[in-house]
Amino acid sequence: MRTQEAKTIHIRDLLSALGCEAVRQVRGEWWYCSPWRQESDASFKISRDGKAWYDHGSGVGGNILKFVCLYYGLAVDDVAGALRKLEALPIARSTSLGDPSLAPVQPSLWEDAHQRAIDARRAAKEGLDRESHPEGADDALTVLRILPLQSLGLIQYLKERGIDKAIAMPWLQEMHYQRGDRRFYSLAFASRSGGYELRSRGFKSAQGKKDLTLLSPQHATASIPDAVAMFEGFMDFLSWMQHRGSRTLPMPVIILNSASLRKRAVETIQEMGVGEVHLYLDHDDTGKELVSYLQEKLPDLTLIDQSPLYASFHDYNAFLIQNRLAACIA
Repeated sequence: MRTQEAKTIHIRDLLSALGCEAVRQVRGEWWYCSPWRQESDASFKISRDGKAWYDHGSGVGGNILKFVCLYYGLAVDDVAGALRKLEALPIARSTSLGDPSLAPVQPSLWEDAHQRAIDARRAAKEGLDRESHPEGADDALTVLRILPLQSLGLIQYLKERGIDKAIAMPWLQEMHYQRGDRRFYSLAFASRSGGYELRSRGFKSAQGKKDLTLLSPQHATASIPDAVAMFEGFMDFLSWMQHRGSRTLPMPVIILNSASLRKRAVETIQEMGVGEVHLYLDHDDTGKELVSYLQEKLPDLTLIDQSPLYASFHDYNAFLIQNRLAACIA
């Protein structure tokens, strides 16, 4: 695909291929919830002619090539990379670029604040749910697609948690899904039963069967490992990997994904036959109860409490964020 051909694609059709649909149309401009942020009020829009976009949340806009670069985390001048991404997408060209049927209005890439205020007041008056992710069982969640980690919003969210994309890539995917008539996407961390832990800014849930995640070193042999590391959630696991500065596991890892799965974790450890368990648990009542439970159920094993490493913080991730912030200031 060449640059000029890419610029004949209506950005609305591109967003549709990415699983994003317009929330409303105002004066010929299409408004969307941001493709790279979780939000309940649309702040991203496409110009009337379909050639340009503007994201009011970040104050950034441009043409289709710049959007693709930002969406996939490419350098903003990586035109060749953007063209390859576009060529690989199943884009159905259903919208005419510069549709002449639309009434001529002054083109605008600025927020229609008055219209958004009206919408907000109407929603409050009618008692509409403005949450991005309403509470409910995961059977209300319809999976649209699971992709490699690539969305700018999710990568930025990880950065805010102190975790680099390169560290997260081997372990995380992103899930695009629908709840009711709304579409969303989140980080997706797989369990051994095929379910996923879902995370994004301000959102925490799961899809499918809740279970542990068991990770093994890439070049593990058939022999019994000496030790295993245990974490309550995958953010703390990724924080450990980030702090170590390596994408290679030094030992097998168990991520509980829920403290309620502690019995299953004990059974897994016993089946593995390890002699040591390195505990990276939270500094709260749940973490303390987990330590006591493991000491009771695994009396013959050596349990090593590694939480003094982040003694002044609630968990490993909080420690990592502060540690990296201090390094930047220094």
